[in-house]
Amino acid sequence: MRKRPRLRSDSRGKGRIVGVLALAGVILFLGLHFFPNDGGRRTGGPSQQRNTTGEALLDNRGIIYDRNYKELALTLEKVSVYADVRDVDADKAAALLAPVLGVEEQELVGIIEKEHYRAWLAKNISQEAEEEIDAMTLQGIHLHKERIRYYPQKATAAHVVGYVGKSMGLAGVEHRYNTLLRTYGSDDGPILLEATDAEPVEGLGRYLVLSLDIKIQKKLERLTEELGRSREGSHVGALLMEAASGKIIGQAVYPSFDPNSFKEYSWKDLENIFAREIPVPPVIRKLFWDASLIQSHLESSKAALPWSIHSPVRSLGSQLRLWDRLGLNDPLDVDFVKAQEVSSRPESKMSQRQRDYYDSVIKNATPLHVVSAVTALLMGGGLPRPHVIDKLSAGDGRVFEATTGEQVPAVSPLAAAEIRRLVQTQMRKGPLASGSLETGFLSFVETGRERRFLDNRMYISAIPMEQPEFMLFVFAQLPPFSPVRAETKGSFSIAETAQKATISMVAMEKVMSTLSDMMTAEEKNEMNFQLQERSDSAVTVAGVTRSDILGDMPDLRGYSLRKSLRHLKDLRMEIQISGTGVVVNQRPEAGTQVRPGDFCRLVLKPH
Repeated sequence: MRKRPRLRSDSRGKGRIVGVLALAGVILFLGLHFFPNDGGRRTGGPSQQRNTTGEALLDNRGIIYDRNYKELALTLEKVSVYADVRDVDADKAAALLAPVLGVEEQELVGIIEKEHYRAWLAKNISQEAEEEIDAMTLQGIHLHKERIRYYPQKATAAHVVGYVGKSMGLAGVEHRYNTLLRTYGSDDGPILLEATDAEPVEGLGRYLVLSLDIKIQKKLERLTEELGRSREGSHVGALLMEAASGKIIGQAVYPSFDPNSFKEYSWKDLENIFAREIPVPPVIRKLFWDASLIQSHLESSKAALPWSIHSPVRSLGSQLRLWDRLGLNDPLDVDFVKAQEVSSRPESKMSQRQRDYYDSVIKNATPLHVVSAVTALLMGGGLPRPHVIDKLSAGDGRVFEATTGEQVPAVSPLAAAEIRRLVQTQMRKGPLASGSLETGFLSFVETGRERRFLDNRMYISAIPMEQPEFMLFVFAQLPPFSPVRAETKGSFSIAETAQKATISMVAMEKVMSTLSDMMTAEEKNEMNFQLQERSDSAVTVAGVTRSDILGDMPDLRGYSLRKSLRHLKDLRMEIQISGTGVVVNQRPEAGTQVRPGDFCRLVLKPH
């Protein structure tokens, strides 16, 4: 048999391949022409298709609330209009659609004529516009529907709530909320969810309730903004947390971002400063070191040494166990931060300019590690787990509530008492009988042969100092050697700014809750605490000048507590509240001249 020439055989093989490809192209063209995968409902055509690809997760993605059930994140339907250029009569469609879409006819015609297959005429139209266009049944005009994640509070709590991209949570609670597991964090994460008898919100299906309070959150954001604006290029974070439970009431970061358009921001703006590893400040390292010496001495001698006496005992094993129990050696695992992002940025390799001899104390940690460990020492050794997830409903009627589980004390009770006194002696007294630590230090990042320096400031406040109920934590990273803005008076001080906000935030957290009338008598008694510490310098002396008088005491009888505090906020008085409802008695009487530090008592009773 005569062999076929090789060249002819190859040519025929290539011809078959070209033919197959051409046939596939024709089928694809016909499929796109007659069965377009437009992801929406076609009006004015025979096909009424809807593409649900990528929408299933959003359809089932529940609402995220703050603790007062104010919406932080929800899923909405977005409707857009497009034209199939091959089927549409551009002039007729433009004439009918222009008044509905609020666009000029010629502009719509230009959009249609510029495209070859599909021309997007308007996105995210109103429901009224959707209904009008649907009723027109225009040939070649289609509605595209998709579900999007929407954040009604915009930048408020953005670093906690996070954001969604392509139906997946990419940061914050949204990231941890992708799967409604009973455990948040890792599989053995610290924030457990247990069944509770709480009533689910009717008709909402899946939802998630955070421990955040939007009003307090906004106060924290004003605090960070005031601090951040004082130095150009600053990054500031502030956090208010329940000391015992670790519930975060507010957590703000400056600069913030709008999660509705997160793609427009740099990673630096999207990153949560509390998850950024930093060198532990020397003051805090010495605090941990001294605490470890107290614990080491107790373990060796079975007796607690007073904090003021330096112990000669140094047990490396005891110290390492303490760092473990304080969580300083554990990776960051909280329910609003992606753990894998920690230490992924250049700042995680920062070094401290000042050297010290606290060799066993951890050198680098996140601010969240630091605030948890310091809180544990102040609370007698029980390590709080910072978290924002309070409760959730999986949509089947069951509600789960967050619990931190049983806390294992980091130190023994005898050592805990001395360590608490050690920390308190280093604190500066402030409003609400609080105590605070403020420290600053320089760090640098090696970039080739150069060093990039950062001025780090840290502020920790226990409110009140003796038995902390709340911890206020502020951390700032400033460009060193940068001039202070002209409108800023004096040097950068966290304490001065933070203490102004402390009274109003704690009053809102502790006192305003009485307005709900849902507390027990015992809990209401706990509300009777001073809103401002009496100052030793505010002593009444003879011959007080008019400039010492802040004003006259208003008549508050019949006012609610909220309205009463609003009238008293500029008088700088020491306020004590008892009861709930409206004011029925007050001291001093209305019309009395008020001086700084004067005592005010309000008695409230229900209507």
